[in-house]
Amino acid sequence: MASASAQAWRRPLAAALARLGRKERDVLLLVAWGDLSYDEVARALDIPVGTVRSRLNRARRRMRDALDADPARSGSAGNGIKERWWRSWSGA
Repeated sequence: MASASAQAWRRPLAAALARLGRKERDVLLLVAWGDLSYDEVARALDIPVGTVRSRLNRARRRMRDALDADPARSGSAGNGIKERWWRSWSGA
């Protein structure tokens, strides 16, 4: 069942990521999937740490808003997957 719920989130996650601007997406992916620190991301992208923080905040907010707005994902079956995903990406 968890596999089916995870599969249901694949398209909404991909669509939400695709709607992010390149700069926001780069920061989000480097932090979330690359497991880089803010300092490492700043060095990799040659930007200030404050810019990393603001882009990451904006990207997380846009991802959360996009997923919350998806009516197909509002059922309880996917909530556990969404909550685990959000905790891992939001740093909570």
